[in-house]
Amino acid sequence: MSNVPSTTDELNYPIEREVAAREAGYVKFEFDPRIFRPRPFKDREKADNKLFFLAFDYNKFKWFRNWPNLRWYYLKLPLHRVNEVTDSGRIRQAQIMCEPSMNRFATEQLSDSNTVVPAPFLDERTGKPIGYCAFCKRSQELWDTYRDQKKAAGIEGLTEARFKEEMDKHPEIKKTSTLAREWGAQDRFYFAVFDYSRWLGETAREADDDGTCTIQTWIGPQTIVEELYKKQKAKWKFWDFASNAARALIVTRDNKKSRVFCEYSVEIENEAPQLDGETTAYLQSPPTEDFNDPAEFVHRMTNSEKKNYVTAYGSGSPTPRNDDGGGTDVAEDPEPDGPHVVAEAPAAEVQSTPAARPRARSIAAPTTPPPTTAASAATATSAPAEAPAPPSQEAPPAPSADASAPKRVKVTWRR
Repeated sequence: MSNVPSTTDELNYPIEREVAAREAGYVKFEFDPRIFRPRPFKDREKADNKLFFLAFDYNKFKWFRNWPNLRWYYLKLPLHRVNEVTDSGRIRQAQIMCEPSMNRFATEQLSDSNTVVPAPFLDERTGKPIGYCAFCKRSQELWDTYRDQKKAAGIEGLTEARFKEEMDKHPEIKKTSTLAREWGAQDRFYFAVFDYSRWLGETAREADDDGTCTIQTWIGPQTIVEELYKKQKAKWKFWDFASNAARALIVTRDNKKSRVFCEYSVEIENEAPQLDGETTAYLQSPPTEDFNDPAEFVHRMTNSEKKNYVTAYGSGSPTPRNDDGGGTDVAEDPEPDGPHVVAEAPAAEVQSTPAARPRARSIAAPTTPPPTTAASAATATSAPAEAPAPPSQEAPPAPSADASAPKRVKVTWRR
């Protein structure tokens, strides 16, 4: 957060601008075309998103260049959510990296006896891995308060149904648990996706659509990871364009409970995708720069900045929406109960908006239906029968790195 200098512990968050913006109703979310937004965007609607999920090298990204060669179709990112004020005075939510959690993920989960994955975030003064986070400390303080409140209210050791009844009688305890989750780090997942639905012209053009299609970033929920891994265990190599084994995934988003409590399901298309030669070549060997770096969308804050933010908002939610700094609605709990339910703010609403990178390597839908080639028809089968390894141990086969892949041209969507 550039508005808060890292050299002081004094309170200096631009609260006056934020309050003025909220009082004026001047809250506008800014969209970044590099971010994929799963459809639909409105409550009580349901839509399919046909996507290709691509494999990528972790160590091509800024924060992980000291990592060994690890390749997969997602990357876990433990993130905090806060409000920030843009230069225009608008308020938006920002995702903040939790360095201690990411360091533990690297050294404890990604590392094994054969591969050492170093901590990516080091203290500049000591050179040791960062192990402290003021947001996590505030979260733990709230969890401690929550346990004390439950004990004082005598609502420990109850059945699930009885516990919910008692919690409804104690909204102050329920609010404490909600705030504890909000201040804590939530696991989100970086995906590199190609929007096949838009390429096919199956979705309506948006106002900011410039008629091109390229790899986008989706920082999505754990439900998608679980669904993708089920497909991998069923012997689908959906990411593998090099051997023409790739398949489109139909990601259905159901907003019947609202956009916040959306539900996801994922199915795989048995039929090989009908892509033209240029698009196939692009997906077989996409340029490294077309995989957006997580550092472009996820911010970092120093501990001094985090402490200042906790001082300003620690009595309520880290993403306040009212003038008294109160918490977010309970319905926005990022870890609700129930299978496949994700409390997820729309992806574009929690991203920062850096200057857009020139999109010279973009492709678009053909003006006529692409033919089904013999090669595509021949590969409309599942992947080889070898058993997949857990994601943290072995990466899937990488797409071929053909440096001679043609440059992309800018054409229009199919209409």
